[in-house]
Amino acid sequence: MEMKTIKKLMFTVAAAILAVVIFFCFARERAFCMGVPIISQTESERFTQFEEQDLNNRILHMDVPVAIDNASRTIYIAQNIDKETYYTELDGVLTETEGRKMYFVKDEGFENFVQAVAEGHRFRLIIDLQQGTYMEYGVVFTDLPVIRLAGLKTGVDKEDRSIYSGEIIVWDPLYENSGKYNVQRSLLDWHRRGSSTLGDAKKSWKLSLKKEDGTNNDLEFIGLEKGDDDWILNAIYRDDTKIREKMAMDLWNTYLAQEEYNYKMSQGKYAEVVCNGQYCGLYLLQRRIDRKYLELDENQFLAKGIKAADGLPLEEYFDIIGGETAPDKVWDVLENIHKRENGRYINLDNWKDVSLLIDFGYMPDNSGKKNVYFVVSESDGEFEAREILWDTDFSFGVNYASGFVHRPEKTVNARRYRHDAVAADHPDLDRMMAERWFEMRSEFLTAENVFCIIDQNYEKINACGAKTRDEQQWGRYYDDSDDSIDVMKKFIEEFLEKKVIV
Repeated sequence: MEMKTIKKLMFTVAAAILAVVIFFCFARERAFCMGVPIISQTESERFTQFEEQDLNNRILHMDVPVAIDNASRTIYIAQNIDKETYYTELDGVLTETEGRKMYFVKDEGFENFVQAVAEGHRFRLIIDLQQGTYMEYGVVFTDLPVIRLAGLKTGVDKEDRSIYSGEIIVWDPLYENSGKYNVQRSLLDWHRRGSSTLGDAKKSWKLSLKKEDGTNNDLEFIGLEKGDDDWILNAIYRDDTKIREKMAMDLWNTYLAQEEYNYKMSQGKYAEVVCNGQYCGLYLLQRRIDRKYLELDENQFLAKGIKAADGLPLEEYFDIIGGETAPDKVWDVLENIHKRENGRYINLDNWKDVSLLIDFGYMPDNSGKKNVYFVVSESDGEFEAREILWDTDFSFGVNYASGFVHRPEKTVNARRYRHDAVAADHPDLDRMMAERWFEMRSEFLTAENVFCIIDQNYEKINACGAKTRDEQQWGRYYDDSDDSIDVMKKFIEEFLEKKVIV
């Protein structure tokens, strides 16, 4: 090949490379984030007059109104973010209903996007109101689903709780069933839920999804199994780690719910919630324990313990949930359980597993008579009861001393669950409990497995800054103690060192 031809070829290649470099430099300078152009700090200075406007319901993501905290003018947007995510790769576009132009203002957060998300960085979003006037929001990206509740108070229920009616929108950035972005929207009634927690600053909510005609609307949220109209938003307020209930669910449902004699616990996933224009923080969106969730048939009756005081009629101690009216024999079984007369109606395998996990986590709320679920089943004229773990927020180092306190040193060697009646009915109960504890410790209840569950959940709520945001909003519950992951792991290690529970 002649030298002249070679030089021409080299020149062409060099020119092409230069053109590509110039193109990418220009593209980055004029890059877009979620369809919104990014302008420089200098360009943003042409907006000189701030004008406060309420743009709720007018800024859209995935064609639905975004979740806005009005007080701080912050928009929360769910995105699937991993260590390699770049800001130009985010799902969906941001639009304004009247077609107003919007701009992100360039800062270092775009170039260090993953780190910025973990630090809760607020990206500046300017809405052009024309002639130099503008409205501005901060945008926070999170790797968790975002939930928006919006509605008005419409009444008060029989327990004097305010009822709100409106709608719910759930943005799930990585829907399990498809691996893609998913948005669900529904009409909604909701009210506060809880007992001792009703007075807490951060509220838990019971959600009832509705159709236009007022009937129940079954939807599946964030991959939590089959559709339902009945959901819980759990505030996880009295847990500074935000791990306890999720860890108990994951432990039970991953391992123990596989046994044919056990039922699954409630399932839950983390989300960030904005309710009526107020950022409410980190929540667990949970399935309720009901007949639909447990897939019970007509010969199975679900009962919940609702009272702890003595001297009341039996019907005031248990609520039969859904289904047909329970026959007298079911009430005989519940009376036997309530009085703890003997263990004749209790499925012993189920009782051992529930008892051992309650002891492992030191769960005082599950060792009483209130907020305890039983499934009473009939088979060939015989009845038995199986218990379902439920109220696990006070656990793994929390105990009661004129109020719930975090004192793991007082609980690691304590027992929470032993029915004398069961022991009397099964003289070799200690041996059976020891054998089952050995199986659990050998097969799945190891420090490695438990710590893996803890670490996965803790990473999930920390990598996107959600736990920090929640703490900034609500503070810490146990101000006088170190309710931390390290302390929890130490508690678990000490408990698992026990060869036998006695």
